[in-house]
Amino acid sequence: MENVFDIDNFNIIEDEENYYFFRSLEPGDIEDLEKGIIKDGDKYTKLRTDRERWEETHEEKPRWNSDSKVTLEEMYSHIK
Repeated sequence: MENVFDIDNFNIIEDEENYYFFRSLEPGDIEDLEKGIIKDGDKYTKLRTDRERWEETHEEKPRWNSDSKVTLEEMYSHIK
């Protein structure tokens, strides 16, 4: 288990105080940018997850929902 979740296996960078988990922009992110969905005035406020987009376009419940506790497993599942 330690090898699977070793920090070197993920897109994580760190400084003295924090860890930063990142991913590249995908087509849905770019569409959100172009449509201004994630903007508040001149500022970009966040990146939406595929879960948020799924909930807008499907009646079926997603595997993870907005009430679930965010875990490393859930973050990895969203990103992969």
